[in-house]
Amino acid sequence: MAVVADLIEHGSNDAAALAALVRDIEKNGVLKLDRLKPALMQYIAALIGADADETPETSPSKAMTFAEFFESCFEIGTGWLGWTPEATWNATPGEIIAAQRGLIAKLKAIHGSTEDEPTYDPREDVSESEVLSGIAKLKANARRGKH
Repeated sequence: MAVVADLIEHGSNDAAALAALVRDIEKNGVLKLDRLKPALMQYIAALIGADADETPETSPSKAMTFAEFFESCFEIGTGWLGWTPEATWNATPGEIIAAQRGLIAKLKAIHGSTEDEPTYDPREDVSESEVLSGIAKLKANARRGKH
């Protein structure tokens, strides 16, 4: 009960929510708290940056403990993003995940990705005119200083 009350007290901007919960418990008993479980789980998911309404685009990952999740966030913040430990610990998991998505998008924009692979098959035969045209483009780019 104390954990539920603490979650509501610290996580709600509605001061009347805790009082309403206490009144409800007095009226219906603690066994009726089970109906709060979905809302509390959604709240906990929000604390770690998860969106309960969002359907994952990839297959579900393996389950992890909160300790493993926060260690993973720390690895992303300090490793991938190059943030200091202090900056990483002061960021929310949602901010860390959003920053990682931004970094990945930046890297894809700079270096390309497998999604940007050409639609042609490099093993196909190339006509002599296509080869000559390609060489001419390379020469023109070299004259302009492009590599």
